[in-house]
Amino acid sequence: MLIPDPEPVWVVEYLCGLKMKLKRQCVSLVLPEHHEVFTKLLEDSVVKRFLAWDKDLKVSDKYLLAMVIAYFSRAGLFAWQYRRIHFFLA
Repeated sequence: MLIPDPEPVWVVEYLCGLKMKLKRQCVSLVLPEHHEVFTKLLEDSVVKRFLAWDKDLKVSDKYLLAMVIAYFSRAGLFAWQYRRIHFFLA
């Protein structure tokens, strides 16, 4: 089951008399339960050894780790489908 794209959220950037400028606000597709499961995945022994091995952040960094959780969420994976193989594939 894929999560449908959320409706765009518009916010007022500025208001001047009768003129108003709207700005589209970014909405995160990452659910709180995805954060919890991802944090548990980071505690996996193989993932921990990989991150400890990459001390100079040549293979992984904070941006790439953020991309992994975004991939999990956008791929429509359920929390129980978060596995180390998916972590390394992402």
